[in-house]
Formats: sequence, structure tokens, C-alpha cells
Amino acid sequence: MKHHISLIGRDLLVPEVIDRAIELLRPAIELTNRYTPGSIYGDIASGRHQLWLIMREATDAEKVETQQGFVFDAALTTCLEEYPAKKMLRLCFCGGEALDAWSPEMHQAFVDFAKANECDGIEIVGRQGWPRHLKNHGYEVTGMTCEIFFPEEKSDEMAA
Repeated sequence: MKHHISLIGRDLLVPEVIDRAIELLRPAIELTNRYTPGSIYGDIASGRHQLWLIMREATDAEKVETQQGFVFDAALTTCLEEYPAKKMLRLCFCGGEALDAWSPEMHQAFVDFAKANECDGIEIVGRQGWPRHLKNHGYEVTGMTCEIFFPEEKSDEMAA
């Protein structure tokens, strides 16, 4: 099954597209506790994040169910990060199915996009499962993120 990878321009952010993309991204968004679906939509609409969709031809049953000739299998967002010494393309959010089926094409699309935007490389901050999907593309694990969140404290005024 062949997948098609598309970078979605802001002019194509029609409700059907963005709603499906946010639906696919929602588990990753909620996992971070730093963003909301609305904030990601705002980042995409403003151009801060780029939206990528992974599509494939629909099966006959899917065509009947969705009334469309294609199915969105995954959505990803990227952003261009400018550090003092490097410019990187960062994979911010990814959600969907069949990563192994489309990751080689996605990697190449990211490489092409990063080079076209004069980036020095690509970075991904994510869960521990990413390395097994990326090792064949030359990525190496260079660190990890550890975090602690503080419980929300209520002031005496609010508690009353």
C-alpha cells in the first residue's frame, strides 16, 4: 500500500482537514501536558508549525464509509528551531497508524524540507520508542528528557 506525504499549506486548512489532523495528533498533544489541540491549531494556522499528512488510497469499504477516495493515516507537525549555533527542523507531534509503512518516505521529505530551509539537521524529542523507527535512517540518541510537574497549589483565598 503506497502512502502519499503532503505538506499542507495554510490555504488548505479547511475544517475537514484540520479536524482530522487534530484528531490524529490529539494523543500526542495530550501526552505533553504543554499544549492543547487549540494551541496546535493556532501554531499551524500562524505558520509556526508545519502540518504534514500521510494519506493512502481508501479501500472499497472506506470509500463507502467516508465518501472519499483517500484516508489520512497519520498527521505530523514540524517547526524550524533556530539555536545560537544551529538551525534544526524539529518533529513536534506525530499521531496515526502504520509508521513503519511510511517512515522512509517521511524521513526523505523531512530531509528535503530541512535542506530547502537551510537547516543543519533534524531533531525529535519524543517517547522512548522513536529510536527503533529511526535507527535505519542514521539517527542517534543523544540525550533524553526527564521532567517533574508540580501539583497545582490553591491559594488560601481560592480555597475559601
